[in-house]
Amino acid sequence: MIPPERSASERYAAVRFNSAAPIDQRLDLIDGAIAASERVSESLRRRAYDDGHRAASAGRSLLRELMSSVRRDADPIFVNTVARLYVYMHGQLSRAVIQNLPAASDEVTRLLRHERDAWERRRRNPGSGPAAISANAVA
Repeated sequence: MIPPERSASERYAAVRFNSAAPIDQRLDLIDGAIAASERVSESLRRRAYDDGHRAASAGRSLLRELMSSVRRDADPIFVNTVARLYVYMHGQLSRAVIQNLPAASDEVTRLLRHERDAWERRRRNPGSGPAAISANAVA
């Protein structure tokens, strides 16, 4: 259930997300993580450190959600690789704000954009290419 104290736009976004296909949910999570990672970089460059910490926290939360959606019963090599990549990105967002390194969050943005492009290709062309194998590994 969606809490009534949320704004109309927040309630709409929650309903839209909850009723979306799994691949669209994943793309939404990736888009949110990209936006958070970009905000980290921008905030650090403007020396708005509190904003950077808030954005990194949001980004790490989205990465944990992406990590938890990987099916553990799928191809173990793929699952372990994806899990390690998410752990690495999670650490890079922490490193960015702790060491004031916008380049670390830029790297997370680059990696997430690459993942997003792969999922977008998968959505447009289901059942083809290497992405077809990995699509079975996420819920």
